[in-house]
Amino acid sequence: MKNCIIYFRKGEVFIHPSSYTDQGLGIMTEPFFRLESYNPAELGEKVITALNTSKTDVPHPKDWGNFFKPFLNFVGVGSWGSFIRTTKCIQVSYADSQFQFIPTENLGSRGGFNDIEGSVARADADIDKVIPEIIGQEIMKCLELCK
Repeated sequence: MKNCIIYFRKGEVFIHPSSYTDQGLGIMTEPFFRLESYNPAELGEKVITALNTSKTDVPHPKDWGNFFKPFLNFVGVGSWGSFIRTTKCIQVSYADSQFQFIPTENLGSRGGFNDIEGSVARADADIDKVIPEIIGQEIMKCLELCK
């Protein structure tokens, strides 16, 4: 399964792959992407790239204290708390020729993002043949469900 996370914050979009460690934990990995608009074609293209760079068996982090620092520096904020404060989040996964779009509820810096039950959208498509704009349009529909 391939995974990525999309954050919508103050008119910008931040995207990163989510990879699984050799201990089975899903974690944020590079590359990071920033979009300065909600253009569906560009959004879909970056999400497909992020999904294709999602990995399994990456080394489990040893230093959690600085784990988020590269992403926070990329975004331009000093802490996870200040980043998450006004952010909406969507998880995207791809397996067996099916995309899943999962809207979330923002529970703050301590609670993180929780999946909104019963709101998962699906789209059947080959990741190598899908039109990026269609993926972007599905993501924008999903964004309307985020809290």
